Amino acid sequence: MDSKSAFFESKINTYHSRYLNLKAKLKSLAFLRVVTFIAYLVILLVSANYSNLAGVILSTFLFILIFVLLVKLFNNTQFMANHTKFLSKINSDELLRNKGTLDGFDPGLEFASTEHPYHNDLDIFGKNSLFQLINRCTTIWGRITLAKWLSYKADSEEILMRQKGIMELSENIDWLQEFQATGLHNENKSDISKFQTWLKSDQTISGNAFYNIIRFLGPLVMIIILVLVIFSVITYHWIFLGIVLNSLILLSVLDRVKHIHENTTEAIKSLKSLEALIILVEKGDFKSARLSEIQSIYLENTPKVSLKISSLNRILQNLDNRSNQIYHLFNLLFLLDLHYAIQAEHWKIKQPDNIEPWFEAMGEFEGLASFAGMTFANPGYVFPEILKGEHILYAQNLGHPLIPAKSRIANDFSLEGLGSIGMITGSNMAGKSTFLRTVGVNMVLAQAGGPVCAEKFGLTISQVFSSMRTQDNLEENISSFYAELNRIKQLLQITSDANPVFFLLDEILKGTNSHDRHLGAVSLVHQLREENTSGLISTHDIDLAKEATEGRKVSNYSFNSTINRDEIIFDYKLTPGICESFNASKLMKKMGIRIKEE
Repeated sequence: MDSKSAFFESKINTYHSRYLNLKAKLKSLAFLRVVTFIAYLVILLVSANYSNLAGVILSTFLFILIFVLLVKLFNNTQFMANHTKFLSKINSDELLRNKGTLDGFDPGLEFASTEHPYHNDLDIFGKNSLFQLINRCTTIWGRITLAKWLSYKADSEEILMRQKGIMELSENIDWLQEFQATGLHNENKSDISKFQTWLKSDQTISGNAFYNIIRFLGPLVMIIILVLVIFSVITYHWIFLGIVLNSLILLSVLDRVKHIHENTTEAIKSLKSLEALIILVEKGDFKSARLSEIQSIYLENTPKVSLKISSLNRILQNLDNRSNQIYHLFNLLFLLDLHYAIQAEHWKIKQPDNIEPWFEAMGEFEGLASFAGMTFANPGYVFPEILKGEHILYAQNLGHPLIPAKSRIANDFSLEGLGSIGMITGSNMAGKSTFLRTVGVNMVLAQAGGPVCAEKFGLTISQVFSSMRTQDNLEENISSFYAELNRIKQLLQITSDANPVFFLLDEILKGTNSHDRHLGAVSLVHQLREENTSGLISTHDIDLAKEATEGRKVSNYSFNSTINRDEIIFDYKLTPGICESFNASKLMKKMGIRIKEE
C-alpha cells in the first residue's frame, strides 16, 4: 500500500471510531429525553395531586428549559455524527480514486458536448472520466466552474495563479477535507437557473405602498380581533370577517408569491451550503493571490456576504413552508405570503446590482479545492511549466491519470516547432490511441491550471483538438467516414484562427478504401504542417509514415509488440522510428480465422 492510501485508510479508521462514539452518545441523549419527560410527568402529577401550583409551574419551566437544551445538544451531536460520516466518506472516495474505481462518482454528463473539440475522445465527462477523477465540488457553482476549466484553456497568467492556489490548498489537507465535508451537509446538484433569473427580475410587490402597509396592519388587526374574542368583547364571527379580508389580499398577490416560491425553492439547499462554505473562506488565512482575491470578494461587503446569504436563506425557507398545511392557517391570519415575499424583494433591493461574483467566486474556490485534493492524492504529479514560443511540448515519464498507477506505463516525448507532427505507427492494441489520449488529457489538465501525470512537463498554450471516436449516425444518415470528414473540417476551420492548435488524429480516413485513404492522409499531413498547428497522428499505414516524413517537420514514433510461443506481448513503450512488428494476422488466428499462407 502506498503512503497516500495508508493515510486515507488511517483517516477512515479514525473517523469511523469517532462516528461510533457519537452514535452511542445520540442513543444516550435520546434515552435521557425520554427519562426527563417521564420525570416531568411524575412531578406534574404529584404536584397537581397536592394542589401545588408552584410545583407545577416550576417543574414545567425546568422541563422546558432542560428539554430545549437536550434537543439542542442532540441536534449538535447529530450534526457532528453526520460531519464525521462525511469525512470518512471523503477518504473512502479518495481510496476509490487511487484504485481507478470511478463508477459511483458524478459523471457530469450535462456538460458534455459531441461538438466540442475534445470532450468525447479524451473522456472529459461520462463513465471513467477526468471529471469523476477531479470533482470534489458540493455546489452547482463548483461543478460548473470545474466543467468550464476542463473545456476551455486558460491563459498563462491565469494558469500560474491557479497553480499557486492549488498548491497552497493541497498543503492543508485537513482544512480541505473539512471544507468538502461542510458542503456535503447540504449538497445540491439541482438546476438553479430559475433562482438566478429571479435575482435579476424586477420587484413586483415590495414597490407597492399599499402592500407594505397592509402586511403589518392586517396581522395587527387580526391580533386585536383575537384578543377581543378571547375576552368576550366581540363574537367569534369577527374572526371570519378578518380571514375573508386577508384572503382577498392574499389572492391579489398569489401569482407573484407563487412565482417567487417556484423560482427559489430549488436554491435553498445550495444557499445553505454556500453560506457554510463562505464562512470557512472568510475565516481562512490565505497567502496566494488567487485565494486572497476570492476571500476579499466576501470580506469587502458590510455586513459580510455569509450574513447576507444567511438572511436570504431564512426568508426563502420561511416561504418554502407553503407546502405545509399549518402554514396556510397562519397565512390566513397573519399574511405570511405577503410578508415573506416583500422581505425577499427587499433583500434584492439592498444588494449590489450584480451579485453573481459571490457565486462565481465559490465556484472558483471549489474548482481549486478539487484540483488540490487531486494534487495531495497524487504526490508523483507535477505542475507543468508554461513555456513561451511556438508549439513546444515536452514530457518525462508521462502517464494517463485515468489508468491506475500500478498498471500505468509512462513514456518520454517531445515535439517542437510550427507544423511539427509526430507520426505514430504500431501494431493493434500496442498503445497508440492510449498514448494520444495521454498527451491530450495532460494538456487539458495543464491548461486548466492543474497538475499533470508526469515527472516533468512543459508546453506552450494551444487549443487541443481530437478526432478519434467518430461514429456513424443512422438517424441523420451519416456514415463514420463522413463523420470523420466533418471532424477534419472542424479542425481545418479552427486552424485559420490566430490561436495555435494541437491536434490528435487516430487512424485518419479509416472509413474509405486504401488508395483514397492514403492519398487523403498524405495531403492532410502536408496541409497541417503548413498551418499554425502541431500534433500527433496514429496510423497503420507504413507508406503514409514514410511519405509524410519527407521534409523536416514530421517525426516517426512507434509502439511495438513481440510474439513468444503464440502469445503477443506488449511493452507499451514509445520508440523512435516506424513500427517493424505487426500482429494483425496473429490476432485473427487467435480468434479462429484460418489465415491463408502467402
